[in-house]
Amino acid sequence: MVDANITPIGVFCPRCEEKFAKAAGYGENYRQTLEKYLTAIPPEIKTSPEEYNKRIGLCEGCGQYLADSFTCLMCGCYVQMRAAKEVISCPLSKW
Repeated sequence: MVDANITPIGVFCPRCEEKFAKAAGYGENYRQTLEKYLTAIPPEIKTSPEEYNKRIGLCEGCGQYLADSFTCLMCGCYVQMRAAKEVISCPLSKW
């Protein structure tokens, strides 16, 4: 699980992450990209640490979650990034 104290943000399609990471100067490492991406989210649109952990827990318990790639089979997002933004919801309406 990602540290809830990291400032969260939105969604990446797995196919786009490498392209984004290179363009943003984040390198190709998912963890590095995630931390920088989450840190950049404006506080007014990020989820609270409690809500973030709740969302991640629900995703990790879902049959649509791919633990080896941290992605959702329903929408293709990286769940850590999707769960971090207050205005984004689960495609299965679990949160």
